[in-house]
Amino acid sequence: MTKHTYYTAVGHFRRKVDDQGHSRPVIIINQKEYGVDIQEMALWTALNWRLLEFPQIKEAYNQLERDCVIPIRRTMEDCLGRLVTRGLAASGCGETEFEAIYDLL
Repeated sequence: MTKHTYYTAVGHFRRKVDDQGHSRPVIIINQKEYGVDIQEMALWTALNWRLLEFPQIKEAYNQLERDCVIPIRRTMEDCLGRLVTRGLAASGCGETEFEAIYDLL
């Protein structure tokens, strides 16, 4: 049987402006700020308000990459792993789609 894995973004986005007027993206979770680079922000945006499997994530991310001309520093897989490790994205696995979504939530 095929194993399913779903991913979604965690937290909410804010644009932080420093004293010099430079802005940077941050994700806020439980009142803690996490800085992200443009590649992570694009991937987080692709996951925001969505429950997606890997092929769907790749499609959404590739569309953002084309639209925004994102500089690629690492693979999308590495970037997704980094978001999950930092708690900025969550994943759920299961033998069925229902089990995977239940595990995610």
